[in-house]
Amino acid sequence: MIIYQKTKFSAAHRLLGYDGSCANLHGHTWEVEIWLEGEELDCCGMLRDYRDIKGYIKERFDHRTILNKADPLMAMASTLGKVTSMKDNPTAENLAILIRDDLGAKRVKVHESEDNYAEVWS
Repeated sequence: MIIYQKTKFSAAHRLLGYDGSCANLHGHTWEVEIWLEGEELDCCGMLRDYRDIKGYIKERFDHRTILNKADPLMAMASTLGKVTSMKDNPTAENLAILIRDDLGAKRVKVHESEDNYAEVWS
């Protein structure tokens, strides 16, 4: 069985080590699509409560900025403004990987705009 949810959140980021306008702090209304797969349903007949999936996204990412050291996006960036590895930058690609890994999702799509998205699957 596969379930799917689409949700949105607003958050700011900047791309460290990037030579372009996205190196400056800016925000997006991100759209996230999540596919979860499993065999066993819970006592209510659900694979996963959609409310829990949406709650994870809202709690972890909504109205956050990488300038706040407690922010999960900041955990991907160094405090000195230098990238130590490709996975340190809060890109759509790295956000998709983080969400996939946190939720154990089969597939995740992160849209940072209407025209641009990153997709990862397991």
